Amino acid sequence: MPSFTWQRGSLFGLGYVERVWTSALGLVLFADLVEVLQTFVPGRHARTSDFVIGAVAACLGIALTWAVIRLRESLSRPNNRPQS
Repeated sequence: MPSFTWQRGSLFGLGYVERVWTSALGLVLFADLVEVLQTFVPGRHARTSDFVIGAVAACLGIALTWAVIRLRESLSRPNNRPQS
């Protein structure tokens, strides 16, 4: 699940650039919901460690995407380009 979770975070980071905190909160709540719903499936159970891993992975995906977008924006400004 963590590999898909950071990818989901990256996609939310790309789709909602100006709503980073809202996206992070939504994905953390989604990770929690997934774990809670597993208690209703026979043979499955919720684990706190799975929730933490999913929530952290989602937030890292959002944070990395946000950082790359901001870096690209700062490098594309004419006054921030290196002098030749």
